[in-house]
Amino acid sequence: MLGRFAEIFAKEISALIDALVKAEPLKALSAKIVFIATLVAESIYTDIFDRVALLLATRLAERLATKPQQIEATQKLVDQIGREIAIDRGAIFLSGLLCLLMTIVCLVAPLLYRFASRRRLRIFVSFNRVRGDAAEQLHVFLERKGFAVSRLPFDDKAEHQALLRKIVELLKKTELVVCIPGPSDSFVEHEILAATTIGHPVVLLISGDDGTIPNTADKRYPVFQIEALADNGFHPLEIFLSFIGGDLQSMLEICKRSLRQGKAISWAIAMTFLLVTMALWLLSAFLVYSKAASLQPEATDPLPMMLAVGVQALVFAGLCVVPATFCAFISMRILLSLYRQLRAQWLAELKVEVAAFSRDDWADLMHDVSSGPAIYEAMLQLAPLAHHERAAGIA
Repeated sequence: MLGRFAEIFAKEISALIDALVKAEPLKALSAKIVFIATLVAESIYTDIFDRVALLLATRLAERLATKPQQIEATQKLVDQIGREIAIDRGAIFLSGLLCLLMTIVCLVAPLLYRFASRRRLRIFVSFNRVRGDAAEQLHVFLERKGFAVSRLPFDDKAEHQALLRKIVELLKKTELVVCIPGPSDSFVEHEILAATTIGHPVVLLISGDDGTIPNTADKRYPVFQIEALADNGFHPLEIFLSFIGGDLQSMLEICKRSLRQGKAISWAIAMTFLLVTMALWLLSAFLVYSKAASLQPEATDPLPMMLAVGVQALVFAGLCVVPATFCAFISMRILLSLYRQLRAQWLAELKVEVAAFSRDDWADLMHDVSSGPAIYEAMLQLAPLAHHERAAGIA
């Protein structure tokens, strides 16, 4: 078997070299390269497939056969079927390798990108001076969790132009803004307007007692009740910021949850993959049976045929079909999780058309977040009033 592969392989490599020398069209070169890749996969793994199939068939035949001839006939038929389906099996196995490569790319490429671009998420904390204690507490917590946090402590003697330049400089260096407004207007209004102009996502933390949002804050920004976050040690906010900021830690969390948990994907998609796997297995079993029937169209003893077909179909499915569909399933889960994260980022960056903030818009996006329920509970149900709306209502 391997000698035949070596002969064909040497012939095809020579043909490929001749094609490169003669500068044949790209389509012809691609066809030769694909054929050689299939041949390499087949030559490497055919011997393994045949050994496994022969071992299983022999063990079963020794238990079920009543004559020594049946064992020999089973072994012979297994070897013949293996030769007949070698090319088909190699093609399926190559597809499995491509699915595995896709899974590796889905895992590694986003991790490398996040490692290079957003290893640490840079956050600017904007706050009203009456919320100074909460802002300092949040600053310390986020830094302890690995975020790069910037915050300007209140200084009533700060020079106006120098303060403006410092704020603009900090905002340009950050990727996300957390705002803790007070019950009335303050310099926070200008910081939020600048962040919105730059295009940074803004997360609003307001008090459940007297909280209103800045007059310049868009009502589509996500809003949390700061007391609910403080009761959980700000941990839900940490996870949420990492998720919408798209940093390295959030990508690691997506990969881990995609590999170990089944809730990241719907039952409909899972059942679809299961049905696809079963359909491919049935197709493989039919292919094996048709090859066996052509080899022995008038077999008088059904046992060797039954054992050879069953074992080859089982090996075909177990070593080719199942790994390929499993890798495709994992890739789909990762891609779906990345889409949900991208959707959350668009929502936080106001790139999704919604009338105003509603926490129900975020419910489906929290499947891939470890503290999804806690984040949802800490969110306000709807966007709160702005300062001027509260003042007009009181007046």
